[in-house]
Amino acid sequence: MRWSIEWHTFRCASGRRSFLKIGASSLKKILLILLALLSLSLPAWAEQTAQKTISTNLYSIDLPENWQVIEQTEPAGLNIIVFTSKAHDAVVTLVQGSAGDSDLNTIAESFAEQYKAHEKPVYKDDVAYFNYTTYEGDDGSARIMVQDGQFIVATMSGDLHRSRVFLSKFSSEKFDGLFSSDETTKKRRDSK
Repeated sequence: MRWSIEWHTFRCASGRRSFLKIGASSLKKILLILLALLSLSLPAWAEQTAQKTISTNLYSIDLPENWQVIEQTEPAGLNIIVFTSKAHDAVVTLVQGSAGDSDLNTIAESFAEQYKAHEKPVYKDDVAYFNYTTYEGDDGSARIMVQDGQFIVATMSGDLHRSRVFLSKFSSEKFDGLFSSDETTKKRRDSK
């Protein structure tokens, strides 16, 4: 196989100078090689975009096709990830951070006050729950759990059923009660 790439200066019809002259057969070969390399990389790219895993040191999820991350920030020692359904009818926000010396009651009441909860938090199986109304007027629900000096707050708004189903897809060794705390979610996870 002979490559006919020539390096020299010549003037084309438009009057511009060019420094590289590639023969037609060499150009075809280069394009075929680039096309072959591109086709080899497409399956890996498709697999990566089809299944995206979001992980922190406390939980992980294989992001379903109909959900997306719209924000991920780490202000002041917190890890905040905001998910939304692609239909934009449900939002789930996870806030993870150090509990320090605070217990579940203290953290739950603090977040309930911040979210202007309808009532004081309710506690069941080491998880605190409260309901609130978003600034847009949508119903919202929150779950909070503290384990080993760490806390996670999960807030859901919009289509709460869709949000709960999405939340049930998370896995966590220490915080499983947060992600599978209502009975329908437990049944759904047990049937997998």
